[in-house]
Amino acid sequence: MKKGFMFLFILLLFVGCQVADSDSDMQSIAKQHLQQQGYTIISHEWSSEPYTLDRDRLDEEYLVQVWQVQAANKEDYIGKQIYEERFIVKNHPLDDWDGKGLGKTNVYVMLADGQVIGGTSFPITEESLVGGPFSLDGKTAEEVSLNKN
Repeated sequence: MKKGFMFLFILLLFVGCQVADSDSDMQSIAKQHLQQQGYTIISHEWSSEPYTLDRDRLDEEYLVQVWQVQAANKEDYIGKQIYEERFIVKNHPLDDWDGKGLGKTNVYVMLADGQVIGGTSFPITEESLVGGPFSLDGKTAEEVSLNKN
């Protein structure tokens, strides 16, 4: 009985470490991508629970707005696990957005299959903002749409 319990404990510990390594890998990939874009990372805020992108989820208002600002085609990611990593960065185009930015920006990096597929960004301001997100590099849905065509 003790051997069975010990085996189960070690197995759970090993599986838990594997999940943590996967999360840290996603964080590391996202961090490296942001640094390659020239952004200075102030902090890593959180890692989301991964979710499987399916057609039903794509009807959710939040995801409709998110995918409007992606250069990637959402159809390519149906059935895939999507991860998000949230950072606060500076040296981003939205740092001084509309004269209201406080010199830093929230960015949400989206990953699938161990690669960055896009993300969103929001300027950090004193007042609450209303509206959809910007692309990872600070473009509006209209600007992203023009670049796709």
